[in-house]
Amino acid sequence: MRSIGKNIELKTGNVVISYNDEGPGDAPVVIFIHGLALNKTMWHKQEALLKNNYRGIAYDVRGHGKSQAGNEEFSIELFADDLIHFMDILTIDKAVICGLSMGGYIALRAMEKYPERFSGLVLCDTQCVADTHEGKEKRMKTIENIRATGTTGFAEQNAKNIFSPVSFTTRKEETNAVIQMAVMLPKI
Repeated sequence: MRSIGKNIELKTGNVVISYNDEGPGDAPVVIFIHGLALNKTMWHKQEALLKNNYRGIAYDVRGHGKSQAGNEEFSIELFADDLIHFMDILTIDKAVICGLSMGGYIALRAMEKYPERFSGLVLCDTQCVADTHEGKEKRMKTIENIRATGTTGFAEQNAKNIFSPVSFTTRKEETNAVIQMAVMLPKI
């Protein structure tokens, strides 16, 4: 039986995934996948715009938002498999997927492994090639820094990477929301 609303919890594999599910049950499905250090709340406006004609689902990738992290080492492969398990449990045969940044990586990998499961793909601010050696080193340094000092410094720097300087005065609600999403990341 389908649950409709916000912050629904569903056990998939060994983790509980939190998601929003709105719109007609017989409508085409659009699944939104957020970026690193963000969560499903970033898609509220898109969900609201689509809910009369589409079934919109936004979920928290494991270790983000209200979803559990589990014990496995995070990887795009793991996240793509999580997406398919999630779709299976919700009995969604086909969907359009929309991924932002890391969500785009997840969408691309899922589409590569399971092309028959998707009827469309929307990529936002992402790329289709693997990170360079330098990019991987930078990511590992970021993880080490978070482990040593916590998420607050990372959250502020992450927001500076996402927003232009003027946004911190003209879009305070949005910049603060992004900072809070990153602060709430679990200990990695």
